[in-house]
Amino acid sequence: GMIFENNRLTDISGFGVWMQYMDAAIIRNNFIDLTANATTSIQYGIYTQFMYNSTRILSNDVRTKNYGAFFSNTLGASGQRALVANNFFNATHPTGTTLYGLYEVSGTFVDYFHNTVTTTNPNTSFSYTLWDQGGSFKTFHNNIFRNNGLASANNHVVYISLGTGTVYDYNDYWWPTGTTNIGFHSTWGTNMPTSQWTTFRSSTYGGANSLNIDPLFLSSTNLRHYNNALNAGFNQISRVPTDIDGFTRTTPVTIGADEFKPVANDAAVVSIVSNPPCIGVSNFQVRIGNYGTTTLTSATINWTVNGVNQPPFSWTGSLVQNAVSTPITVGTFNFLFGTNYTITSATSLPNGVTDGNTLNDQTSINTAPALGGTYTIGSGGNYASFSAA
Repeated sequence: GMIFENNRLTDISGFGVWMQYMDAAIIRNNFIDLTANATTSIQYGIYTQFMYNSTRILSNDVRTKNYGAFFSNTLGASGQRALVANNFFNATHPTGTTLYGLYEVSGTFVDYFHNTVTTTNPNTSFSYTLWDQGGSFKTFHNNIFRNNGLASANNHVVYISLGTGTVYDYNDYWWPTGTTNIGFHSTWGTNMPTSQWTTFRSSTYGGANSLNIDPLFLSSTNLRHYNNALNAGFNQISRVPTDIDGFTRTTPVTIGADEFKPVANDAAVVSIVSNPPCIGVSNFQVRIGNYGTTTLTSATINWTVNGVNQPPFSWTGSLVQNAVSTPITVGTFNFLFGTNYTITSATSLPNGVTDGNTLNDQTSINTAPALGGTYTIGSGGNYASFSAA
């Protein structure tokens, strides 16, 4: 079958990948980010229909404003099950509209293993982190479904119309405080309120071994996490031996696309505070976190502006495991009006030793400085009009 892999697709208005009527196709190791495109049309990160036999959709990092993934009629067979595994599906809309993280309809003999799916809807429009409708003999194991939208009756972690032989278990379901419903199920004929998590978990469509914990993502776009409690998955190593980054999975396997095993020394830049920076010579600030088991007392904070290295900063303090610092001023930079900047910051040498997990060290932003100070708009002023400013 066709192989589509190792591609980087950005700033696309409609479809990142559209594939249909393929036998044993592979969509693997692609980075797909459609969020920068200004279109108001519906976006699909990966869209497939009528994919036959042992289809493989593996280790893709997908970011859109509407559908993370849309899978219609993925038709495996009992001896050639399709596999969707190790993917990040992130549907985030800037102002709010109906969202679907993972939309699955009429699939048969499909395994959904170790995916991390999130939706973020900033208003009360409908959103569904997982939509699973019909089909048969599907298995959902070791997935994270996180609805990060506005707490309302319309944001759902799951919408399920159960098919014959479909199994849900060992998944993590998470929603923001104040959310009304876990989701909708055709058997209930109504919504299941979040107050009935225990009932949902004990059902065949929740799973007795499923969790309700915050995965603690590194950021809204980096869906790697640092919650050790997610090392509680079902052993599917024979089908998914590595994670999204190619690291070997070990038992107990981690729920989600990222295999996380805590190490002694693991620091990271959690966020760049100076976004946007002010015009002129401005302080550059970051927050760092400690994701190692040893208390973090020192680290080097490195940073670059448009690819140019800036003087590193030697930080000292005390952060226990999973703690995040207050803003740290690591240096200054002269930001010019009308100039776009790519700023990257990363930690190194936590506690003076090699970092045990370098994948979470770095954070980057694309930004432009904001106006600061007093300005006059109009004749004889700094700017002729608001649009000019």
